[in-house]
Order: sequence, then structure tokens, then C-alpha cells
Amino acid sequence: MRIKIFENPIIDYFTAWSVPKALSVTNVANIYTSEDQKALGDVIRQHAESPLSSPHQVSASKTVTELYDGRIDATGTPFIYAVIGLSATGDYAKDRRNYIIFCLICFMLSLLILCRLLKFSFVSGALLITFFVSAYAPVIADVKIGNVNQIQLFMLTLFIWLTAKSEHSLAAPVILGIGAMFKPTTAAVCLLSLLSPMIRKEYKILIRRIVGISIGAMC
Repeated sequence: MRIKIFENPIIDYFTAWSVPKALSVTNVANIYTSEDQKALGDVIRQHAESPLSSPHQVSASKTVTELYDGRIDATGTPFIYAVIGLSATGDYAKDRRNYIIFCLICFMLSLLILCRLLKFSFVSGALLITFFVSAYAPVIADVKIGNVNQIQLFMLTLFIWLTAKSEHSLAAPVILGIGAMFKPTTAAVCLLSLLSPMIRKEYKILIRRIVGISIGAMC
């Protein structure tokens, strides 16, 4: 597990880590334009050349700049860059390790909650978690590149769990709103969560979910 995950450059996370890092020392008008992404790439490449940079940072910087022709391919939301920027220590080796651990914890907690909701036995749940974390290639691949899918899954699982406890929960749609700001594909789940009470004509639940999602999106 350590060889497969902890030694990987995790390029998606490095990209997300690089944006706030570069913006702390330079100003650009729009991180989503090729010109400004090139400027961010120049800053990150220079930072990686420092003797204080870890081998992981040097490797990730080389991989990303070669892959994207010297650019930092910023395609994430401003919210995710803000969150990663606030949680980062500035030491890439330490930050990448913490991120990998956090993603694995999110994934295991998601499976644990889902197993509990589906009334799996303790042994079945433990075996399922062990398999997915240690041997399931798609999960390992996601973590190896530093994707945010495990964090997104955890947010969706929290929504399911809180909704299962009470459809009138305000916290559940708030989490969905935050998830949509974190990764826009969550917006599809937001729409589906509104469709159900709309079809059943449960307008109080519908209004509560609209309010909750709006609150989460404004966080």
C-alpha cells in the first residue's frame, strides 16, 4: 500500500496545492487562462528548484509541468483551492501525506456508514473495507493521483445518513451545497434531492433542502 500510494506524485493534489502556493507570491488575473496558468507554473517550478524542496515536490513539479507544457492546469473550483490552501503547511511532503491519509479515512468512514445503513455484519463490513482500501484498483488509482472522489463520497454518504435519520434535516442539504462547491458534479445529486420531495408534493422538505443547499453553497 505504501509503495503503491505514498510514493506516487499524486498530480491532481499537487495541482490543487500549487495554485494557492503560487498565488501567495504572485498575482494573476484569472487562474483559468493558459497565460496565467503558465505564470503559476513558472513560480512552482522555481520553488521546486529550491534545495529545501522535497523529492516528492520535485518529482510532482516535473511531472505536472511536462504533462501540461509548463502550466498549472487549474480546473478545480475556487472553493477547493481555498480549502487546500488553508489546510496546507507549505511543506509538500507533509501535506501530501496528510491528504492521502485524510482521503483514506473519508473513504473508510463512507464505507462504514453505508455498511451500517445496509445492516451489514461487522465481519462483512470489515472485509469490504479491507478489500476496497487495499486491493480495489479504481480506489487505489484515485488516491494515487490525489483525486477528491473519496472526499466527495464522504459528503454524499453524510447526506444519505442524515436524510435516513430525518428527511427534515437541514444539515444534510447544507453538506450537499458544500459538496457542490467542492466538486461541481455533486450538483446533480442536489437536483435529484429536490426532485423527490417535489414529486411527492412534500413542499416543506423541498423548501428546507433548497435553503440548506443554498446555505452550503454560500459557505
